[in-house]
Amino acid sequence: MSNDENIDEVFEQLMREGGLDNLGEEAAPEPKRRALAVILTPIASAKALAGLCAMSNLDLKVIDTSTGAVAAMEFVPEDSWSVESLTTGVSVPEAAHQAASMLSKTSRIGAVLVVVEVTFDEDGGQGTSGHMIARNYEGGEVGEDVSPGLVLANADDIVENLLLGEIALDELPEVHDSSKMSRLQAARLFMKGLRRGPQGGAGA
Repeated sequence: MSNDENIDEVFEQLMREGGLDNLGEEAAPEPKRRALAVILTPIASAKALAGLCAMSNLDLKVIDTSTGAVAAMEFVPEDSWSVESLTTGVSVPEAAHQAASMLSKTSRIGAVLVVVEVTFDEDGGQGTSGHMIARNYEGGEVGEDVSPGLVLANADDIVENLLLGEIALDELPEVHDSSKMSRLQAARLFMKGLRRGPQGGAGA
């Protein structure tokens, strides 16, 4: 191979690595993605659940619903493919798995983890594609996957609105952020939630 051929190959490689081989071509915009994990619990008080999360070092945002307190977390979808994402279209983040496992120990009913990933169009409009997975947890152990539609049918409408992106966590009137609580604040909120229940009601 001549020196001229070697120079040409090196030059082409440098062009490719620098992205200069596509000069003049408009780069395709990166799709916008959002991902949310929601944990449905039978705990009646969001304050009690938020306090429990803080004392357990779980960084979650907690809200009251008519079907029980719900803990949620937004996360960045993984770019790497896993067996789970190939079969379901969704990759459950480890933090959500650990949180659902822990919270499932608080009741005989356990907890349900729902994870959704949605890709939006380039203008940030309605999601053009999405995947959702729902999974039972009981006694700290992961259970079987269940129909997301069945879960949503038996949950408060606010859960469906969150998962479908019709409303954001920050837009809700009262959200308890466990990541911003000291252990003393968490303990006080937990006890307060147990005494008063949701919306000032009794019990947890």
